[in-house]
Amino acid sequence: METKLERINEKCELHFIATIEGEEWKNAQQKALVALAQNVTVKGFRKGKAPLAQASRLVNPRDVLDRAADKFVQKAYKEMLENNEVKPVLQPELAVNDFSAEKFSRTFIVVTAPEVELGEYKGITIEKKQVRVYKAEIEEELKAMADSIIALAIKEKDNF
Repeated sequence: METKLERINEKCELHFIATIEGEEWKNAQQKALVALAQNVTVKGFRKGKAPLAQASRLVNPRDVLDRAADKFVQKAYKEMLENNEVKPVLQPELAVNDFSAEKFSRTFIVVTAPEVELGEYKGITIEKKQVRVYKAEIEEELKAMADSIIALAIKEKDNF
């Protein structure tokens, strides 16, 4: 498995490209074929007990590639997060670069939290302003609240 990581700091993005090919990709396809063959019913055999050569004729080759690709994507993404200490804030976007029986390559576009540098914040003082509230203002606000509730109640009676 080959991997490449590109950091795009302005957008807090990482572009992680993972590629698998050659013998490793063939082994992944073989494991996928064995797993899919377990669910195939071949006449004369119990389900999952048929020889692989016979069961593999009934398995769709595209399903084999899809399953192998899914397993590879899970493994590659997990390794990328662990090895690079990446903490994504969203699910990654996925783009397929190459998908064939010989090679599979996928790009993960991962959004991370931005790196923030704090300025000088210690020793800052803020002036507290005294706010005066008069009894007339309180009474006025309470009356406005009561009137808005009454208006709603009257509208509800009109609708029924």
